[in-house]
Amino acid sequence: MSALSWLTAVGLQAQTFTEWQDMSVNAVNTLPKHTHFFGYENEQSALGGDMTKSANFLSLHGDWRFNWVENADERPTDFFRTDFDDTKW
Repeated sequence: MSALSWLTAVGLQAQTFTEWQDMSVNAVNTLPKHTHFFGYENEQSALGGDMTKSANFLSLHGDWRFNWVENADERPTDFFRTDFDDTKW
């Protein structure tokens, strides 16, 4: 039993845990984030299993417009309107 305790103590001393001090490390020993949940509109669509054919599917892949401002006061406040002109972004 004492040999096991000694090996554990030696093993703990060998670890540096430097990744917790490194600001560029975001996660350690984790799987990539993902989800396996999707809300189909009916049972028949769910049994088909192809979420891209569902009326509830919306892909976020593609080009996005982005408007960076230095001050929050400079941001457009009505960007959510359907008639908003974002052509200069």
